[in-house]
Amino acid sequence: MCTRKCGLHYGPIFSYLLQVFKIVERFVDFKGIWCKSSTIWNNRNLITGGKPFTNRNWKDKGINTLQDILDFQDLCSQYGVDKHSLYFYFRLRTAGKAFKVPSGSDLRDHPVLSWFHRAPRRLVSWLVSCVYDTLNSQNYTPSPGMMALEREAAGLNHDLDWSVIWNNVSGASKNPNHQYIHMKFCHRAYVTPRIRHQMGLTPDQYCSFCNQGTLGSFLYIMW
Repeated sequence: MCTRKCGLHYGPIFSYLLQVFKIVERFVDFKGIWCKSSTIWNNRNLITGGKPFTNRNWKDKGINTLQDILDFQDLCSQYGVDKHSLYFYFRLRTAGKAFKVPSGSDLRDHPVLSWFHRAPRRLVSWLVSCVYDTLNSQNYTPSPGMMALEREAAGLNHDLDWSVIWNNVSGASKNPNHQYIHMKFCHRAYVTPRIRHQMGLTPDQYCSFCNQGTLGSFLYIMW
C-alpha cells in the first residue's frame, strides 16, 4: 500500500510510519515486497477476486505470515487445519504464483529483523540504540572535520582508526567535560598545536604540556 492510500484508510500516524519504513528499506537495499514476515491476511499485494485474503479460522490457529504456509498435509498436522479447506489452500497458492511470491528457500527474512537480534536478550531498552546505530552505519558520511584530519594524518604518514578514536573519546574520562573537549578536537572546534602553528598563532608545533620536541598532532592529542 502506498503512503497516500495508507493515510486515507488508517490516518497520518500509520502513513508516516510506512513512509519511514520504506526509507529504512532503501538503506538496507531491500528490493521487493515479500519476506518471511509478510502477512497473508488483508494484504493488498496478495489478492483473489480483487480482494485480499481473509480466513478467521486459519488466523486463530496461528497462520498469519508467508513462512507459516507449508504443504497442506503439514498444515493439517501442525496447525490442525480442516481438510475441507484444501480449496482455499489451492486459491492461496495460485495467487502466490500469480503475484510471484517466493516460497521455500527463496523466501528470506527481512534484513531489518537482524537488527532486533543485535540487542541483548531481555534488554529491550537497548533495541532502539541498536537500530539507530545500524542506521547510522548504513548512511555513514565522514564529517568535514574528519576529512580534514585525515588529510593532516596522511601528511604525517599516520593512519587514523576512527572506531578506536571514538572509543577513546568516550573512554578517556568519565567526566563529560573532558569527553566534550575530545569531541571538539574531532570536529576541529579545538585545533591541535600543529594546526595552530600553521595558522601563525604559536611559534612552534610542539605540545607545550609535554616533553620538548613532542609534535602536537591530532593522533598525539587523542592518545
